[in-house]
Parts: sequence; structure tokens; C-alpha cells
Amino acid sequence: MAEKLGLEALEIADSINSLDDRLHTLAFLSDLPTSRKDLYSSQLMQVKDSAINNGQLQMVSEIEFIRSLAKEREENKKLAEQRTRLYWSLSIGGVLVVIFTVLIGLLVRNTHRLRERNASLYEKIQVQLASGKPSVSKLKNNDKTALSENPKYAGSSLSQEKMNHLQSRLTELLNNEEWLCDPDVSLGRTAGELGVNTTYLSRTVNERFGMSFSALLNEYRVPIATRHLSKHSSYANHTIESIARSVGYSSRSAFIAAFKKINGMTPSEYIKCQNAAESRS
Repeated sequence: MAEKLGLEALEIADSINSLDDRLHTLAFLSDLPTSRKDLYSSQLMQVKDSAINNGQLQMVSEIEFIRSLAKEREENKKLAEQRTRLYWSLSIGGVLVVIFTVLIGLLVRNTHRLRERNASLYEKIQVQLASGKPSVSKLKNNDKTALSENPKYAGSSLSQEKMNHLQSRLTELLNNEEWLCDPDVSLGRTAGELGVNTTYLSRTVNERFGMSFSALLNEYRVPIATRHLSKHSSYANHTIESIARSVGYSSRSAFIAAFKKINGMTPSEYIKCQNAAESRS
């Protein structure tokens, strides 16, 4: 559009034989980013030479001065735009640096807290292992409140005396590692070994240990697995999967879930805590 207007202006300048208008128009056209830029520049040089030969040097100088001012203004505009882009880039970069710094600080703080928590859990686990007993929340033997208020076992003929005897025999089985670590151990199989039905066994576990049968197995199996994870254990070079199988778990995910629920950390985290504790000592 600008080129079209310039060509129309050039035609008018030629029709009125105005050298001044031709110079200004060709100068305008030669500055446009068109495919005929070189042609306009060549024509401008010819008209400038003609003007100089006619003694109109001042007019040519004025046009060159005006063109130089226009170029300066264009350069200044580009520099201003570049400065604005740099300013916003620096501003955004500064905000990102602040955000990154804050996130790094939060990460470091959370990592420190996690290490402290894991160290505390590790110490508790070591105390529990030293005691040689699982952390089972047993109910009192003489607590008859749960028995009388549990509608699930309403009408059951299992007396407290029989429950005490069943609890004692079950505890003996749970302390037998060979039996405990058998992956085929189940509520039905255990009831068969104890010579009772599954309802009696399930009720005894629920009321005397305060949990399900599978949770009770976890309470006894996980401490054994924890000992196996020790560097001084004969299982020291075994994988987590191998240790899981050694205590009766056929599923790696089930073992990790049980381990974390009881110890508060995964087997991998436990190993890291163990290594950290040894490096400090």
C-alpha cells in the first residue's frame, strides 16, 4: 500500500516536473522493504546527481539529513523495544529465581524434617526389635465389654476361658517363625491346626488383639523382615523381594504396604536410615 502511494506521488512529481518532490518520493520508496528497493535506490542516485549538476546541492543535503533522522528514529525505536523486552525478561527471570529459591528452601526443609522423622522411627524400630516383641495392641484378658457389645458374635458359645486358651495357643503359633513365615498360612488353616472353627478364631483375634487375622500376621512378620534387612543379617545381600518371600509374602507390594504401616517407612527408607545411622557412628 505504501509503495503504491509512493508510485502515485512519483507520477505526480514527474507530471509537474518537480525535482524536489521526485527526490523525496524516491527517498521514501528506497527505504521501503520491497523487492524493487534497489531500483528505487538507483533512480534516487540518478536524480541526486542531476540535482547536484543543476546546483541544487542544498536540497540534496536536506533530503539526506531528513533520511538520516528517520533512520535514527527507527533505530531508537528498535532499541527502546529491545530494552522493554530485556526489562520484562529480567523481571520474569527475577520472579522465577525467587520462586526457585523458595522452592529449594522448602525442599531442603522438608528433606531435613523427613530425615529427622525417619531417624526417630528407626530408633523406635531398633528399640522394638531389641525387646523381641511385635507392637501388637492387645486387649486385656478380663475385658468383657467388647464381648458383650459386639453384635457380630451375638449368640456365640465361646467363653472367656476358652478364648484365653485359644489366645495362648495362637500366640505360640505366631512365635513359631517356621509356621509364621509359611506363605500358605490363612485363617482357615490356622483354625484347623488349633481345632476350632474360623468364627471362634476370628473373634479371639478381633477381641484379644484388636485387629484382623491378616493384620496380626503382619505384626509378627514385619519385625522378622526388619531384622533380615540389617546389614549384619544373613539376608544382608538379599533383595527386598527375597526378604518379603522369606517371611511369607508372595506380593512385593503387600509386603511394602505392611512394612510401612507398621514401621512408618518403606524397606528402602529403612535401609537408608540404617546406612545414615552407621555413617554417624
